[in-house]
Amino acid sequence: MLAYYKPSNRNIGHWEKRLSWRGYPYWVWSEPMARIDDGFIDSVIYFYPSEQEAINGEAVGGSGFLLGVPLENNPTWKIT
Repeated sequence: MLAYYKPSNRNIGHWEKRLSWRGYPYWVWSEPMARIDDGFIDSVIYFYPSEQEAINGEAVGGSGFLLGVPLENNPTWKIT
């Protein structure tokens, strides 16, 4: 059993309460999520397995963002 844990940088992150599968509370150190630049906010996308699931607003799929990178040998932008 872990009785004491000191994160490498206590100024970044926070303690988060969780419950075990049996319902017992325990605490874990949670590192912050890296923030993306505000310039990418309008390029956020959500992927659905099908168009019908997107129309229904079902809670399945994954999120991401579009980013264009100019290539030296090709003047067009590629989207990944």
